[in-house]
Amino acid sequence: MPTDLSLIPIDNYTSVERLRMVCAINYRNDQSLTHWVGIGFCAEYVGGEIKLMEPDKHAARQWHSLDDLPSPMYWPIARYIEAYKTGQNLFEL
Repeated sequence: MPTDLSLIPIDNYTSVERLRMVCAINYRNDQSLTHWVGIGFCAEYVGGEIKLMEPDKHAARQWHSLDDLPSPMYWPIARYIEAYKTGQNLFEL
């Protein structure tokens, strides 16, 4: 059982092992005066059923291979996948 509170939501959805950080996105928007940091993780799936925990926010939860991803994709997710494939671990936007 994870002791780091950031791991608990992942454990609630399904069982994973070897959770590791893939990259960080440092996003600054000078026009709207916003700044946020996104952190992408990857893990090895070891079992369990994925569940739609927020049906008011999402249409479905599904597994996809890296060669067959849905489109369009939320742009930060595309960066996380790029980082996973290339090893780039920081995006300054």
